[in-house]
Amino acid sequence: ILKTKNSQVNIARSQIELGDFKISGPGEYDLDDVSCDVQSLDGHMNSLIESEMILLGALDAKVDIEDLSEDFTKVSVLLIFIDSANDMKLASNLVSKVEPQLVFYLSQEQIDSKVESSIETVPSPYKISKNELVYEGTRHLVFE
Repeated sequence: ILKTKNSQVNIARSQIELGDFKISGPGEYDLDDVSCDVQSLDGHMNSLIESEMILLGALDAKVDIEDLSEDFTKVSVLLIFIDSANDMKLASNLVSKVEPQLVFYLSQEQIDSKVESSIETVPSPYKISKNELVYEGTRHLVFE
């Protein structure tokens, strides 16, 4: 769950919830101060969500960024769905191509932050503000 000043967005692999509105398929959606563009590729939903001048992308680790809209390379916040240890390597490749300020790794398995030393654990919901996105580099995060 991610929160901005005026919105709360729940992002799962097969569904996005913008407040009470549920998105479960490809298309373009505009609700209040949130716009969402969902693309389907190889059976995976990949989405761009914009709210309060923050562009967020949600991708499967296995996706080839070249097959998606160029806008995915412009995101400030990237959520990556992880299925296996090998997906962490794929995710690392995605992060190096996109270079977001924040990247969240979403996995059914526990991602060991002791092994992945650069990953911080944060509470859910996580509040994102534009001020948090002004520094250099990428913060790597997982939810508690």
